[in-house]
Amino acid sequence: MSISNNINAKQTIEEAYETILQSNSLLLEKSALMALDFVSVEGVRQTRVALRKTRSALSAFKSIVPKKAERKSMQK
Repeated sequence: MSISNNINAKQTIEEAYETILQSNSLLLEKSALMALDFVSVEGVRQTRVALRKTRSALSAFKSIVPKKAERKSMQK
């Protein structure tokens, strides 16, 4: 399961950050549904991947994204 981030050079840092978080949120939602079906362990694995990607994005953007934008993204 792959979900594209669709980041481009014209985006601001905040837009790129939001794009990444939205992409990871979609991946988490889809993989969690797969995990709950108990058909395959792939859903559980993809859920873990989505959470790791989100944690990495939060860490990578922490120093350059204003706190206000960070709180707004987390509320979505």
